[in-house]
Amino acid sequence: MEKQSKTTTGWNSFITDQVNLMVASKPLRDISFAAILLGVTLNVLDCVSTGLLIFPTSENGSTTFTGLQTQAMSLYVMSTIISQLVMTLGGSLFPGAMGSMLIEVLPFLRNIASVIQKRLGEGHPGILPTVMAAYIMTSFLVGFVFILLGLLRCGKLVAYFPGTVLTGAIGAIGVSLFVLGLELTLPASSEHLSIHTTRHVLFDRTHLPLLFASVGIALFISISVRSALLSKMTRGCTEHALYVPLFCFAVAGIFWIAVAATKHASSDGLNDLRSIGWLFTIEKSHQTIKGLDWNYWALFDFSLVHWSAMTAAIQDILLLVVIAVISLPVFIPAMALTLNAPAYNMNWEFLGHGVSNLLAGAVGTVPNLIVLTNSKFFTLAGGGRIEALIVTAFSIALFFLSAFLLPYVPTILAATLVLFLGIELIIEALWDALWSLLLWEWAVVLSTVIACTFLGFAPGVGVGIAAALLLQLWWSVYECRPKISHMGKQPDSSFVEKRDPALGRASMSGTGSAYASSSSLEAQDARSSVKGESVVLSEEQLSKCEQKIVVIHLTGYVSFVMIPKIEDALQRATTTGQSVVVDFARASRAETCVAQMLTRQAGLFSKMAAPRTLAVAGFLPNSTLHADLKRGGLKTVEMDSSIAHLSASHLDDGEVPFYKSI
Repeated sequence: MEKQSKTTTGWNSFITDQVNLMVASKPLRDISFAAILLGVTLNVLDCVSTGLLIFPTSENGSTTFTGLQTQAMSLYVMSTIISQLVMTLGGSLFPGAMGSMLIEVLPFLRNIASVIQKRLGEGHPGILPTVMAAYIMTSFLVGFVFILLGLLRCGKLVAYFPGTVLTGAIGAIGVSLFVLGLELTLPASSEHLSIHTTRHVLFDRTHLPLLFASVGIALFISISVRSALLSKMTRGCTEHALYVPLFCFAVAGIFWIAVAATKHASSDGLNDLRSIGWLFTIEKSHQTIKGLDWNYWALFDFSLVHWSAMTAAIQDILLLVVIAVISLPVFIPAMALTLNAPAYNMNWEFLGHGVSNLLAGAVGTVPNLIVLTNSKFFTLAGGGRIEALIVTAFSIALFFLSAFLLPYVPTILAATLVLFLGIELIIEALWDALWSLLLWEWAVVLSTVIACTFLGFAPGVGVGIAAALLLQLWWSVYECRPKISHMGKQPDSSFVEKRDPALGRASMSGTGSAYASSSSLEAQDARSSVKGESVVLSEEQLSKCEQKIVVIHLTGYVSFVMIPKIEDALQRATTTGQSVVVDFARASRAETCVAQMLTRQAGLFSKMAAPRTLAVAGFLPNSTLHADLKRGGLKTVEMDSSIAHLSASHLDDGEVPFYKSI
């Protein structure tokens, strides 16, 4: 009871601290208007770029998702508002936490909608209600999983998901965002972008200026934010938090100056620009939707929802949940490191994000998450909880005004930002990781990116996990391979090369003391220690030594994969007339088949004409490892004598000498 009381008191104290932090305020003069401007700018740019991509594009003459740009933007903004409110009011321990719709799940949301459309068929009245129900289901699922992880204090368990696979999945999401960015500049009359239509859709003469403008600007931003030379030339301007958003606004300003200069500012001129893709076309929906354009709730009609159609999208729904759940434990430690805030509580973040996503589902919108880059720049600009609340107020205004904003947003502005995000994710996954990962780890990342891109995210992640498990198996086998050492007499002094560790030079001398030399199966070299001197022996010299005992050192979990190496070492020992000790001092457990193999080998040793002995050492009687060997039929007899006098002549057939240590 006393322990429970202490736990309850500690938890109540923690909650009290968070409430005090939540209600903390600043004087008006200390409010960072730069942070407010940055937060509002990022939300506006994200809304008119990634927000437009929540529903899939129309293809093959389909009109199901036509005319839903404003509703899509409203879904995005509402998800951002909910996330920002929860994060600011105590859902996150970071005062400058910026939340928004989880951009990484965009490909999965679009796949869910496309799969449901194919299952129900074009023109079915239940497509949009079923898609909307599936969207809010993803929010509820993500929220429930976050809440469960937080309540069970599983903050560290999600780290068992292979980080290389997550990095590869993020890289594949970057590829997907890059493709979606290319689609944003396509006019409404254009064909759907695919591998087969790339040549005449993207590289059409009328579309080339759009392509070069959007991709070129996105590449320039990516290069400029990473270039030390440009940072030095601009005195750090390219590293400023406002650089990217102000650059994007500058693009929009230059665009409208060019429109006015070319006399396209008239109604007919703007229509011409929309027809070739420079401005967004506000399409009319072919669905019967009541209410204002921002009212996405009009898309819901639970009487028309076909729950059975969601089973076709179950893979994408589950994968969306996995990506969302795994992303948070990646973003939070990275944010703590970036903002120099090492004290964070992963379980608290789980609970906060669980509440945020449950509320998102309750208001009918899509999943959300804390945004690493936005939070970083917002905090560095001086943003805190008060500034975040002000940004949220502007976001609420954006929710109602987005329909009036969209017709005047250049497509290259939205496309540039989406392309920039895609390029950044690709660079982070493939280029930055190349310098921090081993080659084989990077190969897992690359294979995951390729598999997700060409096979789909569900099978692609499966390929990545399989590759990561194979790599783990390989390293386990490689690191746990048996090491060999020899015990015997010092070789003849005529060929012993001594190295003085103090002087670092070699000298020739002889000695008759005992030595212990070690080697692996791959590199048969030997070293011995004699009064502070190191004796280096070649393979030829080893063959001249009067070696009597071979010691096979095993490490970790001794499994079936080590049997060939152990048998190879035993075979070499028997051909040279040596006895063998299998040392388990660094081993934790032994698989039954390993014990059975040692039992067979002990029988073979006892039947040999020359006196040879197989012994085991390095564990305590009645230990777990001892039980593993007994389970495999190995009969051990503990010896009191020194291992230097190894012999099994006085033991019964099938019994193996056992030493606690060598």
